[in-house]
Amino acid sequence: MQTQTVNNIPWRGKELKRFWAMTHSAGISSDDVYNMIKLRFQKERMHELSRNEFIRLMTEIARKQTRYKNEFDSHFKGTPMEPSWRYIRYLQRRLGWDDRDLATYVSWHGKKIGANIDNLKWLTVSKAHGIITGMKKILENSEKGEDRR
Repeated sequence: MQTQTVNNIPWRGKELKRFWAMTHSAGISSDDVYNMIKLRFQKERMHELSRNEFIRLMTEIARKQTRYKNEFDSHFKGTPMEPSWRYIRYLQRRLGWDDRDLATYVSWHGKKIGANIDNLKWLTVSKAHGIITGMKKILENSEKGEDRR
């Protein structure tokens, strides 16, 4: 069996974390992912995929993700909160967070500012702006960290 080096790992940087966040938000379990790898590429492990195979797998998951509707997305649709929610979702994808990570951050942020947000449906536009600002800072810091490497 061939050992993997850094140069032939099929993902780059934080792509693997983003990949797993995509699968979770699409409602796909890790067992389903490995079954997809077996069926489509006749390989047992994700490390055995080529870069192109990994990209094809990510594309397929992304297609399934767009079909999977989140209850929060429909909850905020047509409300004043919709643009803020879309931006939060955009930042969430950039950070590679799944819905659980986002809920944990929102809850932590709410406790920090004294506005308990135990349920994402309780978000208001003003609270969302604070969350967006915090997520932007986290993203900037994580990108700065990647630049130093």
